[in-house]
Amino acid sequence: MPVKQFMDTIDVADLEFEYKGKWYYICPVDNGYSCGEAGKDDTIFKTKEDILDRFLIGGISFREVLPDINW
Repeated sequence: MPVKQFMDTIDVADLEFEYKGKWYYICPVDNGYSCGEAGKDDTIFKTKEDILDRFLIGGISFREVLPDINW
């Protein structure tokens, strides 16, 4: 999924995806976006840019893994 498509989609839908055998989610909530690995505590990010740059998956930013995710 290109970054622009992610930016357009995240406000209208919860996202669930698998990356390297683990499931993750990104959901809009009242105070931002809830992100995390399934079955673990979430992290709240205030902006979409924060998700892209600060949500780490295996130590790599979401922005970097986004092109490799099979939706």
